Amino acid sequence: MGFPGDCSFGIPASSFPRSGASGISRAFHTSALTKLLIAEHKTPELRTWLTTQNDQGEFAATSALSRVELMRVVARYGEPGQAERARYLLDGLDILPITEPVITLAETIGPATLRSLDALHLAAAAQINRELTAFVTYDHRLRDGCREVGFTTASPGCSEAFRVTTWW
Repeated sequence: MGFPGDCSFGIPASSFPRSGASGISRAFHTSALTKLLIAEHKTPELRTWLTTQNDQGEFAATSALSRVELMRVVARYGEPGQAERARYLLDGLDILPITEPVITLAETIGPATLRSLDALHLAAAAQINRELTAFVTYDHRLRDGCREVGFTTASPGCSEAFRVTTWW
């Protein structure tokens, strides 16, 4: 999928293949997606990481909650045209629905320190019926929750001991 104009986000479009792809997958939290739209700490590292990934047969997903969060962040902090770029980015991802079973799973998934919305992100990712190669996040509580349920995480540019208490 190509992005019109300057909407490439500095990464190849193949980094976000659609779900028709076979193979393994990545899930993206809003904290990572935001870095692709708004230059902030660790944006260059995330872009570099994405361009170095072997994307053959992979697909990328995010929860429906990320769709709302990303558009709200762009409305608050983005520049003119950012909403359109956010929609292009989201169009390149599989959007995981927040269904009743996802809500039920979110009630108990992960550690007690996992916040409600992050529990929904994690439960949505748990519905992917294939190996999850990485849950890409810059939120330390969500990262810890992912690891507790057995997901590999990626936070390009951050040390293993990073502590980001809020991302917006």
